[in-house]
Amino acid sequence: MNIFQVVLVPLTIFYFGLFSEASSSAKQQRSIVVAVIDDSSKVDFETKSLVILKSCSICEVRNLSPYDQQGNFDSKALPSAIAAVQGVSNLLYLGWNKPSSQDNTDVVEALKVLIQSGVLVVGLAGTAGVDEPSSPLNKTVLGKVPDLIIIGELKERETLRQRSYFGPEMLTAIQPPKEFMNQGKVGLMFVTRLAQNWSKKSFSAQ
Repeated sequence: MNIFQVVLVPLTIFYFGLFSEASSSAKQQRSIVVAVIDDSSKVDFETKSLVILKSCSICEVRNLSPYDQQGNFDSKALPSAIAAVQGVSNLLYLGWNKPSSQDNTDVVEALKVLIQSGVLVVGLAGTAGVDEPSSPLNKTVLGKVPDLIIIGELKERETLRQRSYFGPEMLTAIQPPKEFMNQGKVGLMFVTRLAQNWSKKSFSAQ
């Protein structure tokens, strides 16, 4: 067992224990607006990600992911998409992360402004690309943003996914069900459970 297993497994158990307690008053709560920016294609979002988000009976999902004309995620439009969250929701799930560089400092700044405005942002730690070396979270975009909640994903035997970004900036890592393993969807599962168990006043639309 490596150091990450030692640290992350107890946290994983804690969060699954927390989320296993269904809220008996969920149906009586008014809907919670959950803003989502996910780096999957529009088709993947509608056929996979949305299925997970709809498991939250009180969540009203607002997909703010920017797409190009082919329906693929458009990272160049990320800053404006992040800024658009204000006035829509107090909770954002960001399923995107890249190594920090001069090309994405505007994304870092947009996230800092959003969090300072009172929006809670949950992000997926993510994995390095095929041609990229794995690196610490503090060298990624999400790792540069204070108070952003970062969730990692565990695979079989409760180890981090291969090429995962890693570091103490990660709140916890969770192992998804087998049908969703290695798909980068665990952050969505965390957000839906978070929304169901949080105070309804915290995430009402502004």
